[in-house]
Order: sequence, then structure tokens, then C-alpha cells
Amino acid sequence: MLILKRCPYQTFSIGKDIEIKVLSINKNENSVRIGINAPKNIKILRDDCINTNVIHKEEVPYEKMDDKQIQEKYGELLKKIPEEVLNV
Repeated sequence: MLILKRCPYQTFSIGKDIEIKVLSINKNENSVRIGINAPKNIKILRDDCINTNVIHKEEVPYEKMDDKQIQEKYGELLKKIPEEVLNV
């Protein structure tokens, strides 16, 4: 495992196509907000979502779904996401 030390707004890259940026560090909540720039074909999954079976096999790629399809497929999951996360 590679361990890096970064300050807010510093970045690092994985290969040529993936850039990770530290957006903020909240010491009170013991959390870090990161931004990820990657090609659309790269699937980025949170470990806690994988381990709780929240992620399901997609029949239609997310990018091609309309609002109704997204709401039907992910509506319950979206209700659990804090409002401040959705409004980034």
C-alpha cells in the first residue's frame, strides 16, 4: 500500500487518466472529502457500498438513464445520502 500525505487542494494521479484531489479535511468528523477526475468508463465504488450490497448490476449504463430511471433504480439509496453531499 502506498501512503501519501496531501494538503487540501493538492492532487495526485493514478496512471495518465485518473486525478485525485483532496478537497477538504474535517478533523472534527475525522473525514476527508476528495474529488476524482476519471474517464466515464472507470467505475468508482465506495467500499462501504460494495460491502453492504448497495451496488447492483446495471442493465442500462447510468449515463444513459433518464431522471425517472435513476429515481426508480436508486431512489431509496439517494434518500440516505445527506443533502450537503448531493449539492456539491
